[in-house]
Amino acid sequence: PPGRRAFSTASSDDGNGLPGTEHGGRRLAIVFTCTVCDTRSAKKFSEHAYRHGVVVVRCPGCGNDHLIADNLGFFEDDWTLEDMLRAR
Repeated sequence: PPGRRAFSTASSDDGNGLPGTEHGGRRLAIVFTCTVCDTRSAKKFSEHAYRHGVVVVRCPGCGNDHLIADNLGFFEDDWTLEDMLRAR
């Protein structure tokens, strides 16, 4: 319907055909271990989403969602991944 935003739940990591990723721009990647099931995986996302939007990655092992960046205030946690890494 008009006025509604598209949402994709594609499971592909390559970014091909996903809204917001097909028009160039720098891509970032993260390799992480899920804190729920200890599955290690890698995910890609746009630098624009990381710096200005929201990045949530899903664990391929258990399906748990992990918040990587929230620059829009969708979630109440007031932290960044970079702050957390500096604190370690």
